[in-house]
Amino acid sequence: MKFSILCIGTYGDVAPYVALGAKLKLEGHDVTICAHEKARALSERFLLQFHPIGGDLSVQTSPEESRELFEAKGFKKLISFIKLMRLFRRVQDIQLKDCLEAAQGADVLIYNPAAFAGPHLAELFKISGIRMNLQPEIPTSQHPSCLIPMPKCLGRVGNILGHFISQQFLWQVFRRKINRWRCEVLKLTKSPFWKSTNYSKIRDLVAFSPSLIQRPTDWHPAVAMVGFCRLQEADQWIPPEELKRFLSEGEPPLYLGFGSLTETFPSSIVATIIDVLKTRKIRAIIPKNLEGLKEIDLPSHILPVGFVPHDWLFSRVSAIVHHGGVGTLSAGLYAGKPTWVIPCIVDQFFFGEKVFEWGVGPQPLAKVHFNRKDFEKGLEQLLQKASYREKALQFQQSLNQENGVEVACKWIYKTVY
Repeated sequence: MKFSILCIGTYGDVAPYVALGAKLKLEGHDVTICAHEKARALSERFLLQFHPIGGDLSVQTSPEESRELFEAKGFKKLISFIKLMRLFRRVQDIQLKDCLEAAQGADVLIYNPAAFAGPHLAELFKISGIRMNLQPEIPTSQHPSCLIPMPKCLGRVGNILGHFISQQFLWQVFRRKINRWRCEVLKLTKSPFWKSTNYSKIRDLVAFSPSLIQRPTDWHPAVAMVGFCRLQEADQWIPPEELKRFLSEGEPPLYLGFGSLTETFPSSIVATIIDVLKTRKIRAIIPKNLEGLKEIDLPSHILPVGFVPHDWLFSRVSAIVHHGGVGTLSAGLYAGKPTWVIPCIVDQFFFGEKVFEWGVGPQPLAKVHFNRKDFEKGLEQLLQKASYREKALQFQQSLNQENGVEVACKWIYKTVY
C-alpha cells in the first residue's frame, strides 16, 4: 500500500510520524513523509521518500518575533494571538497546495492536526484518513483539554467545554479559507459550520501512553490509544569525542534544553540559568544555540552541544529541564529521569502540571514568570528529591512494556483493510 504522511511542524512534531513510517516501510509499504524541508534529512535517514511542504512558520519568523508572541501578557497577549493567526493564514495557501500534490496516488492518508488539508484530501481521493494525535486531545469529560484547560472547579463540564473550544479554535480560524479551497480547487461542497468534515472514513489514532493518562471511557470505540510512537535514533548516531569525554569525566550531568523554542528564551534568562549552574557547580549539558551564550564564559562543567538524539542522551543524564513538548517529555520518562518543565505555549502548561501531579518533578515555572529565586528552588528540588527519581523509574517500567509503533501498525491494518 502507499501511505502519504502529512506532518506539519517542528522536529518533535515530525519524529513520531517518521517512526511510524519507518515501521510501515519495513513491512513492505510505500511511505512518503510530507513535511517542511527541515525534516528531509530525518526522513531520508530512515530511507523514507520525502515530499516538501512549504509555509514553514519558523523560517518566516525571527527569534525576536517569536519571543514577542510567546512572552506577551494581558492585552498584549490578545494582540500577539491575532498576529499569530495572521501568520498561520498567510502560509495556508502554500500548505494546502503542497499537501494536495503530496497526497496524489495515496491509498491511505495519515496526518497530524496541524495539517489542515488532511481530512479534505482523504474525502477528495475517497481513501482512508487517519488523524494521528500526539496528545490525548479527543473530546472527553474525564480529563481537561491539553490546549485549552478550563478551571478545575468546573469539573467535567469544564473539560467538555475546553475540548469544544479547542476543536473550534483549530477549525473556525481557517473555516472560510478551507471551504473556499474545497469549492474552488477540490470541487467539494462546503464543510459544516461546526465540523471540518463529515467524511466517514476518518479515524483517530492517539499516540500517547495510557500509562500516563488513562484512555477515557467516553471516547468512541473506534478511537485507538496506542502509546508513544517513539523514534529510536541512538543506534544510528555517533557521539562526538568532546561529548563522550565530558560524560566520562564526572557524575551524570543535568540536561537543560527547550527544543524548537530554545532561541525564544531571551539572553537575560539564559544568563541567569548559566549563573545558577556556575554558582552551584552543577554539571550540565545545554544547547549551543541558547541566546547570548557566545558572550558567556562557560566553566568546564557546562557543555554546549548541537543535535543529540534524546534516546541516546537522556539515559546518560541525572535529570531533565525542558519546555514540556510531548516528545521531550516522553523521552525523559522512557529514560526514567526526574523532569522539570518551563512551559512557553499551549499544551506545555498542561504537561508541566502533569509532571508535578505524576510526582516526577517540581511544579512548572512558566517562562513568562521566570525568576532566579524560583529557578534555584525548583532546580534544587529536581536534583535532590528522591521521590522524583523513584516515580520516574516506575513510569519507565510501564512505558517499556508498551510499543506504540507496533500497536499503531496493527490497528491501521485492521482499520483500512
